[in-house]
Amino acid sequence: VPMTKDIPLKLRCKMCGKDLSDPARTIDDLPGIRLKMNVEKGQGVLWLSALYGSYNVESTLPIREGEIVTLSCPHCKMLLPESRTCDRCGAPLVFLSLHGNLGDVQVCRRKGCRNHVIEFSDFSKMQAFVDQYPDAIKKKKD
Repeated sequence: VPMTKDIPLKLRCKMCGKDLSDPARTIDDLPGIRLKMNVEKGQGVLWLSALYGSYNVESTLPIREGEIVTLSCPHCKMLLPESRTCDRCGAPLVFLSLHGNLGDVQVCRRKGCRNHVIEFSDFSKMQAFVDQYPDAIKKKKD
């Protein structure tokens, strides 16, 4: 299903279920999605934009282009579970859960790769997402 850009998403940790929004750090005028990260330079914090379709990211440490970042929950400290291999660059994708258990957002761990996916376990979850985000689906032009 074709999605529009710039859908504000609320995400939770797949492991502990806690909200990952950080109102203290806004990206694209919304609370950023706060994650712990490990990179070559050490441990730090990474904030993803909550807008599906935005690739804006901020971090406390520099991340080398092409580097694969290890991501974990800032609440439970567990590594984010990996879903599958990115079909664009071969790095692992990690799971984040949509609020309301509507589905999962999968994000590539490689700096610079723009692959991300929203996945639903069944049609009723996708319909609930569309009901919650009515402007999310691109309409066919007549």
